[in-house]
Amino acid sequence: SPIPPVSYAIGVWEPQRLVWQAIMLFHFPARALMGYFRRSFTIKIILFPISFFASLSTAASYPYATTHCSTPAYISFCICEYIIVAINSFYYSMVVYEFHSEWVE
Repeated sequence: SPIPPVSYAIGVWEPQRLVWQAIMLFHFPARALMGYFRRSFTIKIILFPISFFASLSTAASYPYATTHCSTPAYISFCICEYIIVAINSFYYSMVVYEFHSEWVE
């Protein structure tokens, strides 16, 4: 396929991973500069540490759960993964809120 899937961004396939890293690097300044919306910036500042610690928890609990067959660690991984998905959805709903008056023709 000429268009690599998103999962290649974390894979070991060198050309596809570099394409996705370049796309993310290109996209980062636009996301960083959108903070001039005070309310949405404050909400995003609150969401960032939550998603950061949930990401750290998933990074620690999944390997532990798979190597030690620990049910509580796997439950922790699942809950944090749900939190990350919810925060991601909320982030994109904030984008819709910020650009509610814009139209694409």
